Amino acid sequence: MSLSPLRYRDNQAMLKLGVLLHPEVHTETAPTAQPRPLPALIPFPPVSDDLRFQVHLALDYPALESHLTAALQTQRFTIQEKRFGIESVRVRGKEQEISVDLVLNGDASGKAEIWSNLVFDTETQRFRLDELNFVFEPDNDDLYLMANLFHERIRLSLQNVANQWLDDAGNRLNRRLQEILGAAALPGTRLDTQGLTFNQVSATFDENGVSLHGTARGAIDISGDRS
Repeated sequence: MSLSPLRYRDNQAMLKLGVLLHPEVHTETAPTAQPRPLPALIPFPPVSDDLRFQVHLALDYPALESHLTAALQTQRFTIQEKRFGIESVRVRGKEQEISVDLVLNGDASGKAEIWSNLVFDTETQRFRLDELNFVFEPDNDDLYLMANLFHERIRLSLQNVANQWLDDAGNRLNRRLQEILGAAALPGTRLDTQGLTFNQVSATFDENGVSLHGTARGAIDISGDRS
């Protein structure tokens, strides 16, 4: 497989993909017909004008946990004279879902779990957590009836802290696409993908990070030495 240099002409970016196949056919008896070459390769027209991508972004879960814990430990919550705080945070990702395990201390000590899907908002071009779900397991059973009150306060605090990480994920996606396209560009040229608009982005988590795949459309600025 080979990839031609990226060329830019008439407001269009173009490249060619070449594939060389070496098929083998195995049978129980020798074939009677003479071997015939495969048909010549022909250009394959694109089915869409959109740029399709699939990239994997490494995610340092321990570093993210430390960041969230440091930010949330400084906050204290008071609900119906119950004063409590967040002692520690653990982050896990699996398939389309990311979950956060919290250990609470104070008058409402116990454990809580918040989980959500990571979605991409095409209007704002930003990632966001979609409909955070919440389960609260207090050490004091009398606090079960207050779970909904805890949910809203903790959800808002966690979402505000997570927004910084979500914005960073969007910036990393753009930089990664620029690296991939830049590898196929002509020597001495630079690509700027800030003009790309993402039409859709889907996220799948694993133990090492998150895979993002979807489509993008827009202008790619190519600059370089014209001498």
